[in-house]
Amino acid sequence: MSALKNILASVALASCALTAHAQVTTNVNYNLSLSDQPFTGRFYSDQPCDFSTSTPIGNRYRTMTMQVTMAGSYAFFDEGYDVGAPYSDGTLGVYSGAFNPASPSTNCVGSVDDDQPLNLTPGTYTLVLSSYDGQGDGEGDVGVPGQFFYQISGPARVVLPGNTPPAVTAVPTLSEWTLMLLALSAAGLGASRLRRKS
Repeated sequence: MSALKNILASVALASCALTAHAQVTTNVNYNLSLSDQPFTGRFYSDQPCDFSTSTPIGNRYRTMTMQVTMAGSYAFFDEGYDVGAPYSDGTLGVYSGAFNPASPSTNCVGSVDDDQPLNLTPGTYTLVLSSYDGQGDGEGDVGVPGQFFYQISGPARVVLPGNTPPAVTAVPTLSEWTLMLLALSAAGLGASRLRRKS
C-alpha cells in the first residue's frame, strides 16, 4: 500500500513541476523603398550586436517598436533567407532604447541575419528593420525596394504597432498528457486495490 502511495505522490509532484510551455509566433512584415531612411551597412548574427558598414550600397531602414511582456528566449527567423522565397533577405537590430544611425552599437542588445535566438527581458524595444542586399551588394541581389518577413517565436507574443496580444491559453504537451493519464491510471489502480481489500 505504501508503494502505491509513493508512486501516486511521485506522479503528482512530476505533474505539478511541469508547466505548459507553448511557443507563440508573431509575424513582422515590412517594406523598404528608396524613400526610407538611408542606412550605411547591415546587421549580422554575431552577438551582442554585429554591424558592418562595408556593404551594402544604398541600403535603407525603418524602425518599429516592440513590447516584450515575458522574459525568455525569442527566436527571430527571416523568411526571405531561403533561395526562391517570395521575400527579400532582411537583417535587423534590436535596441533597448532609441536607434542612432551615426552610432549603431549604442543601445543595441542583439542583431539578426537569417535566424538568431535572443534572450529578452520585459520592456519596450526598437526594431531596426533593414535589408541584407540594399540596392545591390555586388552579388547580383537587390533588396531595396523589397518586401520582408520575419517570424518571432517565444514564450509570449510580442506586441507590435497595430497588434494587441490575444489571451494565450497554454496547451499541455504530449508528455504532460502522458503524465496526467499515468496519474489517472495509478489512481484507478489504487482505488481497485482498496475495493479488493475491503
